[in-house]
Amino acid sequence: MGLFDKLKAAAKFVTGGGAKVRLEVVDPAMDKPFIVKIHATVSDAEMKIERVYLHVRATESVSVPAPRKDAAPGTAADSTSSPDKITADVQTFQQEINVSGAAQLAANGEYDWEASVSLPTAVSPTYLGKNAFHRWYFLAGLDARGNDPDSGWVEAILK
Repeated sequence: MGLFDKLKAAAKFVTGGGAKVRLEVVDPAMDKPFIVKIHATVSDAEMKIERVYLHVRATESVSVPAPRKDAAPGTAADSTSSPDKITADVQTFQQEINVSGAAQLAANGEYDWEASVSLPTAVSPTYLGKNAFHRWYFLAGLDARGNDPDSGWVEAILK
C-alpha cells in the first residue's frame, strides 16, 4: 500500500467512510420486544471497532398557529389566519444499546448483528395529530477511530 493509499484509507476513517451501515426495524411494537437488524459493509481497508451500538429515541413535536399580530390585547383573536407557527420539540425517550463488543472487521467484509429492543410501558406510540406528532427513530453505528460510520436516523412506526 503506497502513501496515497494510506492517506485515502485514513481519510475514510476520519469522515466515517470506512463502512456503510444500514438497519431494519423488524415488526416494531410497544407491547413486546422486537428486533433491529444491523448490516455493515466495510470499505477496502480493514477496520477496528470498539463496539456496535444502537440508539433509540422518540420525539414529540407540537406546532400551533401563532396569535395574529393585529389582534387587540386581551381578545380571543382568530389565530388560524396567521401564517406563523409556534413550534416546540421535546425528546420523550432515549436509550443506547450495546449490540456487540470490539472486533476487527476485514476489508470488503459484510457483517450482521441483531439487537433486541424492549420499551417501557410509560412511553407513547407513534401518533400524528392535527397540531402534534410523536415519532420513533433508530440509529446504528460502529464505534471506530475518527467519525463513527452510522446508518443515520431511521424512522419507524410503533403501535
